[in-house]
Amino acid sequence: PQVVVGMLSEEEPLLAALFSIFACTSMFPLLKREGQTISYLSLLIIHSVFVYATTTPKEKARSPGFGIALAGTLIFIGLLHLVEVLGPTFPTLPDLYTVMWTTASCAAFCSVLLVLYLRLFQAARRSS
Repeated sequence: PQVVVGMLSEEEPLLAALFSIFACTSMFPLLKREGQTISYLSLLIIHSVFVYATTTPKEKARSPGFGIALAGTLIFIGLLHLVEVLGPTFPTLPDLYTVMWTTASCAAFCSVLLVLYLRLFQAARRSS
């Protein structure tokens, strides 16, 4: 997956950044187990703010839905955190939140990867 992100990072820096955010999100259960929750949250917020602040108006115009996608991503991540905070899991399902995080992150990760592949094929078609 990183090859596609690297190839499109010049043309689609916002999608590449969104891919990185989802990659970080997918590691949350492991980071939580290691006691790195605060560093995870702070780096995720700093990365999101940095990406949006350093994006030129030309790049924002080329990807008009990125602001909405970034906000939606952060709301999605916030909802996953909220569900986990609201209550303990069932005693018979101790790994419920880990499975929830893995499934949700995989779906988001694959969606962004699919969009990146589509953009890569579009770029190849334009150049030929």
